[in-house]
Amino acid sequence: MLINEENDLVRKVLDNFIETTNLAVKIIHNFNKVNRYKDFEIEIIHEEYKWNFDVVVKKWINAAMLGLLIETQNKKNQKVIVITNYVMPKVATKMRQAGIQYIDAAGNIFIREFPLHIEITGKKLEDRVENRVGRRLFYPAGLQVIFGLLCLPRLENETYREIAGLTGVALGTVVWTFKDLKETGFIIETKDIRRRLVRKEELLRKWIEAYHERLRPKQMRGKYLARNNDWWKNTKIIDYDAEWGGEVGAATITNYLIPGVKTIYAKGNGVNKLILREGMLKDKKGDIEIINKFWNFQTPDNNNFIVPPLLIYADLIGTGENRNIETARLIYAGEIEQHLKEV
Repeated sequence: MLINEENDLVRKVLDNFIETTNLAVKIIHNFNKVNRYKDFEIEIIHEEYKWNFDVVVKKWINAAMLGLLIETQNKKNQKVIVITNYVMPKVATKMRQAGIQYIDAAGNIFIREFPLHIEITGKKLEDRVENRVGRRLFYPAGLQVIFGLLCLPRLENETYREIAGLTGVALGTVVWTFKDLKETGFIIETKDIRRRLVRKEELLRKWIEAYHERLRPKQMRGKYLARNNDWWKNTKIIDYDAEWGGEVGAATITNYLIPGVKTIYAKGNGVNKLILREGMLKDKKGDIEIINKFWNFQTPDNNNFIVPPLLIYADLIGTGENRNIETARLIYAGEIEQHLKEV
């Protein structure tokens, strides 16, 4: 069943929804463990009409979560309603444009399922509290370890010291990360005392959400503009101790995307030579983003000038843009899905 905090949120949101709309709501099936793309199902009733929806519960919605929701809707063709604490106005606009339905605790509603159409906007969540207390598992250091485990098959069976070196964290961090992964059921131990990472797809989705909220911003060096828009086309990025992520990395893998934002993951200060060479200037609206490289490994399916495909996928999903999400789906199918299969 849903954890207590999520139960409280659902109860509060649905009670407000019923009071506001005078519609009846019935929970059909609570917490479908088989289908990881939904938390439960509801039926909305008005006289002789009935509408059934899958429901996804999220405490908050950021760009990465929106990207995942759009991808899921496109892939599963589900009628989904997102229940959340609060949808920021800019995010709400993107959700409506993408056809993602939502109800939040402030009273904002977007549901469009003919002949049912409810759209309430502009409500503010009074005395909003940023209650994001969660396991350390999904904070920066834990996210670095999880990234390594998702990228490198069977890494969970290496020594803690080896894992620490590859993921760029302290030995103690690996110890408590594995403890939390076991407690949350993402790592199980077999009879021969070997570890096995399970529920990888679910872990990846949680990782992407937390990565964009907690790890990526921490590693961001800055955004830049260059004198020449085409500078990146003839740049040998490895000469600057850096690798391509995001849209350039995706274009390299798929030949499907024309890059807009150029994402660089850099180790050390070598990238400063590139900044000087191309006359890059810091600009909050710039189309170049430079991020610290936070891992110390190469994966079998990438090379020494693009980051692991899983990170490229996360970068694309985090934009919440349809053109990037379509490319992300290609990368997922071609480069990632095979590694997430349970064995």
